[in-house]
Amino acid sequence: MTNEEQLTSTRLWLAVIYIDLQLYKASIYKQRWGTPGGIDQAQPCYDEALTTLRETPWPDTLTDQADDLGRRIAAFKQTLDARDVTIASAAQTKMMVSFEDLRDGVRFWPKPRPTAVRGSQGARDFVPAGERGQIPSM
Repeated sequence: MTNEEQLTSTRLWLAVIYIDLQLYKASIYKQRWGTPGGIDQAQPCYDEALTTLRETPWPDTLTDQADDLGRRIAAFKQTLDARDVTIASAAQTKMMVSFEDLRDGVRFWPKPRPTAVRGSQGARDFVPAGERGQIPSM
């Protein structure tokens, strides 16, 4: 890794760590849903995360991931403003998956990130490749 790449990598990690801190703080405040110091203190944390996303010069390979996280944070903030608990839970899950995707992208930058299928493939995980699609005999 060149000195310039190392500097960029460090800058990206600082941005990701700061975003992570803001999302964590906001999640703690959000747990006090419906009480003073709850959502009203979480919102500035999300604003800080959005500002960091906007002001960080992301490499081309990470721009889409950063943009996706920004959209998801903004959507989550809207559900908090609407006080919609059910949708907020789903939106928060999607937001955190998007954050993990960006964090993983920064972890492997500037090299391409290895691709892997997340989650179990169920019973196919344990069936030899030559036997897939065949009904087992009894």
